[in-house]
Amino acid sequence: MKKLIIYVTTLMIVCFATTVYAKRISPKPVTPVIKDGIEYSAPLELMEYVVAKSIKTNREIWRKQIYEVKFNRRFEEDNQTIFITHLAIEGEDLLVVNEKWQRFKLDLKTHEVSKWGEVERLYPVAANEQNIYVSSTNGKLYAINSDGHTKWIFKLSGKLTSPPSIADDGTIYVSSSKHLYAVRSDGVLKWKFRLPLNSKRSFSVVGIDGTIYLGIESGKIYALRPEGKVIWKFNTHGKMRHPPTVSSEGTIYASSFHGKEKGRVYAINTDGSKKWMIKTRDWDGRTPVIGVDDTIYVSESYSKVYAFPPEGVEKWQISFGEGPVLVAGPDKNVFAAFVYDGKLSNIKPDGTIELLFMIGDYSGYPSLSVGVDKTIYLIRAEKPGTLYSIFPSGSLKWKYQLNSTDSRSLPLTTDDKGSVYIGYRGKFYGTVCAINSDGTKKWEFITGE
Repeated sequence: MKKLIIYVTTLMIVCFATTVYAKRISPKPVTPVIKDGIEYSAPLELMEYVVAKSIKTNREIWRKQIYEVKFNRRFEEDNQTIFITHLAIEGEDLLVVNEKWQRFKLDLKTHEVSKWGEVERLYPVAANEQNIYVSSTNGKLYAINSDGHTKWIFKLSGKLTSPPSIADDGTIYVSSSKHLYAVRSDGVLKWKFRLPLNSKRSFSVVGIDGTIYLGIESGKIYALRPEGKVIWKFNTHGKMRHPPTVSSEGTIYASSFHGKEKGRVYAINTDGSKKWMIKTRDWDGRTPVIGVDDTIYVSESYSKVYAFPPEGVEKWQISFGEGPVLVAGPDKNVFAAFVYDGKLSNIKPDGTIELLFMIGDYSGYPSLSVGVDKTIYLIRAEKPGTLYSIFPSGSLKWKYQLNSTDSRSLPLTTDDKGSVYIGYRGKFYGTVCAINSDGTKKWEFITGE
């Protein structure tokens, strides 16, 4: 009897899977496009296909498979489906984008399909209102002027791995999978530092004295002089997935992980020697944040927030169902955005939590920043995304609807005038949206590649 129940249940699951894609939210129907009396659509039931239909006769003319989804039998089929999300006509080509942001061009005359890369992710950083720099996952660094137009483009070798950083002298530092680049504010290369093989990901931050600290996913941290010479190297003997941070006194703080439930937080002196190291229980600590009294806050991605004084003795730890995103404002007040419940809270030095703002429902992966005037900016990353501008008291100042197709956290930064810059994947191109301090649109930069 037990075997019969298992067999019938399995049969029902198989039959159901052959007719619909279960256990995932159904994607939205794709808006068809029309050219020369022909409608081009992407029916959900066909997933990888585009269908051409005559407007006059309402009959199908042809259908074309754009890409192939290969299913692994060990996993549920519905979680491996990749649907088309957007269609557009550009000249004699049909542009096609799917849920993985993969782009294709279908020649409407020959019906040949060609790959067109991915929709880029853009990472903006603002030196000031006149100088906005944007790094792209397509391996380029853009300089954008105050009205949203391109000043210059610098090409990187290898794949971009992190947002750029800016020194006081205007030098921009940006990493690819192969090099750390130092680029002058006029777009001319100053120098480049070759990363170790198989670095995959790296992050750079600039200290008060101009020293560049380069963290690599393999767990190594390099200190480089402004002219590109290596001063010292530190090994965390783990892996780094988030940038280090530097205190006003020059101490470098970094998180690394060493397998499941084995994280570490390091404090490193300016000469590259270890100041202290503390073990944590989670495996992916985010970038340390420095708050009031130079207390160091570390959020672990799944469970806890730790607080350490500069001496390295644990002050307290708070357990959550999730590890929040942390940011410190100009007054060093620390704010936390929670991934699943849409809460924005203030974490006080004694470890108490003050709820400031509530989105009201599931918020996706949040992004969080604080402006020079202490305004808090919170992005709800659910498609298409919403930016909330919040007073320090916790009341809503304004909100702005984005056109993002990305459910991941969106890079954002502010300038010295309170404008906000957000990078995201648009329907077909990487996009940066600039928003004035009053919540009105300033400009939109689209790569067009």
